[in-house]
Amino acid sequence: MYFTLRFCKSRFHFPARMTSAVARDPALVMTWTPSGTQPVDDTGAFVTPQRFLEAFPAGAYTTMRTVGVRRVLFFPTHADRLSETLRELDFKAAQLDTTLLAAYREQGGCKVPLQALSKSCIQTFIERYPALYSGHNNQFNDTWTGPELKLTVLIYAEGSKLHWLCHATLLHEVISPDGVQVEVAGHPREHAHAKNSQWVRDRHTQITKRYPDETHELVLHDDQGRLYEGTSCNFFVVDMNNEIRTAPLTHVLPGTIQLMLAKVCERESIPLRYAFPELQEYQDWKAAFLTSTSRIVVPIRRLIWSDAVTGDEQQKDLQPDYPIVLRLQSLMHDQLRQDATDVFSGSY
Repeated sequence: MYFTLRFCKSRFHFPARMTSAVARDPALVMTWTPSGTQPVDDTGAFVTPQRFLEAFPAGAYTTMRTVGVRRVLFFPTHADRLSETLRELDFKAAQLDTTLLAAYREQGGCKVPLQALSKSCIQTFIERYPALYSGHNNQFNDTWTGPELKLTVLIYAEGSKLHWLCHATLLHEVISPDGVQVEVAGHPREHAHAKNSQWVRDRHTQITKRYPDETHELVLHDDQGRLYEGTSCNFFVVDMNNEIRTAPLTHVLPGTIQLMLAKVCERESIPLRYAFPELQEYQDWKAAFLTSTSRIVVPIRRLIWSDAVTGDEQQKDLQPDYPIVLRLQSLMHDQLRQDATDVFSGSY
């Protein structure tokens, strides 16, 4: 079940049920129209990104992170991903302006509204929560080092309108030098490249049913034991020859951090192959890791799955401090600023 936003005194209001699911961190939501941006009603100020996506009709979405707060990592990629998903979605039931929708579906068609929405969301967040940034330089210069933000953008159709929303909250990077536990469970996405918010609802059901307390993430698999991706990240293994392997890009949603890792591997001559990791080969794996907006590179210490024949639990202990994983962690953090776009500059 989802809800809609309604105008009230020229402002949007969150549905009442949505405000009952609160997060510990402050947050806000902005909406964009061709006439400008405005904040959504304050009653939704502590809603989590997941609850935000679940509360509205399914649509195109993407999750971004800031770098130095005024920059957005892989901004053009996120804009193109929104356009690609809009091309995949069926809006026949909606009475949309087909000319406007066609423009957004074009490559680069989402850049202007996404830049305006991102900039406004960042600026308004800092203005609304100044205590979080006390002692920092709020002039948004190149040395600004305030708390980074996680931006979740949703585009959905309702009636004759296409709604643009952006949720902002603090970004908590996952730092786990001892590695995390991952469980193999759940089937792959039906449409790998379309980032439809319906996936968030489906993913939440999987996680609620399967996650034990100590498990950090689920990795999706098929009946042949091939491993695809996590529910919110990409999955990699390192074999005994120090070759990194991950599922083919045609079968998963290529994450922005995954794309950055591919660039780093090519530059540093680190072997990376797009071929499914298969459970039957687990004895050859030395290490494994996850990549995502908040994780960057997080090593896996243990992988758990059920035997396809007996149903017995199996596990593989891996090396979280494996040299090539540690090297990638360092290289990737150095690469962040180079791949970020300044949304305040007007040049994107």
